[in-house]
Amino acid sequence: MSQTKKYFKNTNFNMRIDPGLKAEFAAVTRNEDISAGQALRDFMHRYVSRHRHRSKDVPDWNGELDKPA
Repeated sequence: MSQTKKYFKNTNFNMRIDPGLKAEFAAVTRNEDISAGQALRDFMHRYVSRHRHRSKDVPDWNGELDKPA
């Protein structure tokens, strides 16, 4: 990935993962010249964009509720 989006960091997100998966993820992101954190943020943004329509009253990234027109 040559261009990456920059996002403001406002909070931490901790999770437990298999050590082997973590090591492989770190190696892949290093080879792609992107930080592991940036890859996770990009994934989260894409996931929310694709799936938020399934949930009602989900705040957008600015904390505002998406209200139907």
